[in-house]
Amino acid sequence: MSVNKSHNWKSSYHSIFDQKLQDIKNEGHYRYFNEIERKAGQYPKALHHKDGKTKEIDVWCSNDYLSMSQNTEGNVCYEKCS
Repeated sequence: MSVNKSHNWKSSYHSIFDQKLQDIKNEGHYRYFNEIERKAGQYPKALHHKDGKTKEIDVWCSNDYLSMSQNTEGNVCYEKCS
């Protein structure tokens, strides 16, 4: 016996999810990621893109503090592997 449910649970779920997400944003706890374009060979220079505007910035990221992303040998190996 098949039961036809008239309740649209997907719509309710999305509505609840959207509201909770908006609550997090309103509280200032939502994490936004910066759109950054690294400039090859010009470490630590990068371009920051936001709201249709671009400006040059310096990036001193702990994940690249030795500038290994600019290392020629590393980039050659990366190209071979990809």
